[in-house]
Amino acid sequence: MRTNKMLSIKMNFDQYIKEVDKFSDDEVVARLRKHLAEWKQDDTNVIKLADSIEHFFGNSWIGSEKIHNHLYRLWLHFKTKP
Repeated sequence: MRTNKMLSIKMNFDQYIKEVDKFSDDEVVARLRKHLAEWKQDDTNVIKLADSIEHFFGNSWIGSEKIHNHLYRLWLHFKTKP
C-alpha cells in the first residue's frame, strides 16, 4: 500500500471510493464501499456522511489491520484536506 505517497496528493471522493474498491474482497470493506457509493445518491449531508464513516471505522472489523489503517488514514486525510 502506498499510504504515505497517497497522503501527499489531493484526493477527491471518487478517488477515495476507487481506493476502497481495491480492497472490497473483504466483506466489511465491501459494505464501506457500498455505503460511500450510495451516499452520492441520497440526501444525507457531508457532516452525516463523515459521522457515519467514523462510526463505521470505529465499529467494524476489517480483516486486515493494515488495510484498516490504510483506508482510515486516507479517510482522515480526505476529510481534513480542502
